[in-house]
Amino acid sequence: QLNTNSLQLQLDGILQVVDVVFVEVIDVDGTVASTAGRRVVEDQQERLFPLYYELQGKRHEIGVLHVQISLTGMYQRLIDRVLVLLISQGFKTLVVSLFILFLFQYLVTRHLLAVVQFAQRLELGRTQTPAQLQLNRPVKKQPDELDQLVNSLELMRSHLNDSFQTVNTHKELLAKAQSIAKLASFEWDRESGAIISNDSMRYLFNMNS
Repeated sequence: QLNTNSLQLQLDGILQVVDVVFVEVIDVDGTVASTAGRRVVEDQQERLFPLYYELQGKRHEIGVLHVQISLTGMYQRLIDRVLVLLISQGFKTLVVSLFILFLFQYLVTRHLLAVVQFAQRLELGRTQTPAQLQLNRPVKKQPDELDQLVNSLELMRSHLNDSFQTVNTHKELLAKAQSIAKLASFEWDRESGAIISNDSMRYLFNMNS
């Protein structure tokens, strides 16, 4: 015969295990000897464990332990775990992304903005050109892509200024030649429609200046 008080204490202890919601002991004759907890219908699993008592080297079945566990708590813990992982990984990704953005801004973007601002100040034909572009960063032993960009920009500015000066020189020589030879010439501005002529052209066609 089972000790009901001792059995109830054992069942109450089993009920403290995580996710265990109901436990009972059934005698060999099918009657319920003791129970603890409350049955659930959904999201549950059940197991039966035979109970044996060994006497004089022989095993005697004295009943069955019926344990029911709820899957609700396990599902909720899985959801909580997933949420924690998503939030933690999302925060880590955000921090890494912000750091990469800051690093790119410090190493590349600010220098590109300096190059753009320098290029916008360039004007062909200016007698005073902006000072040579210098990036605000330590000098490197080996030039990188930004250094090559700056050098290319300086080389282009130098070539354009030389070409502009050459054109101006040729225009001055042409004007002197026309003045000496008394050649009539004019220029037509397609945008404004204005006609610009020299003195010989105005004298030839009797035009006012």
